[in-house]
Amino acid sequence: MGISISPEPVQIGNPKTSHYVTQLTQLCQERALRPAFDFDEPEAQRFGAVVRFGEVVVMTERGETFASKREAKEAVAAKGVQVLKDVPVPGPGGTKGAGPEENWVGKLAGMTTVMGPLTMTKG
Repeated sequence: MGISISPEPVQIGNPKTSHYVTQLTQLCQERALRPAFDFDEPEAQRFGAVVRFGEVVVMTERGETFASKREAKEAVAAKGVQVLKDVPVPGPGGTKGAGPEENWVGKLAGMTTVMGPLTMTKG
């Protein structure tokens, strides 16, 4: 009689991850938006959530509640990710990928190399 060890981890209960919250935050940052989450508690210990970014408001379905604010936040973030995936990323000349972006840091570094450092003289 031996003990069998599974090479795969076994999950107990529901997963408590923030995958969609992280992904939504990254998408918002790329688009210069800030997500703002809000929660309601329509029933005792049951939560719904709303996220706002820019002019967009995304919420959990009416009657859709979760056992914790974390679960509600993850669910509404998943819906927000779906909305933001189709929004273009703004860039200096329009949207990301619309054309080559200028490297201003490189240009300034090149100018200081050509011109030399600025010095103050008494005149």
